[in-house]
Amino acid sequence: MKEYHIESYQEMYKRVTIQKENLVEFYLNNPFPVYKLNLYHQSSKSRQRTYNRIQETYLDV
Repeated sequence: MKEYHIESYQEMYKRVTIQKENLVEFYLNNPFPVYKLNLYHQSSKSRQRTYNRIQETYLDV
């Protein structure tokens, strides 16, 4: 978490998340609605690339 500059939230993250070994596989086998998704980036460039790609999908941001 340090590389994302959110290490101060590590203990809370462990308490409030349900972690899966393979999230994509789990979701494909157990689809569920996703109301919110947090995406973390290691750089501004990476964050902007993701933002641009999401904008192309017409999803709500």
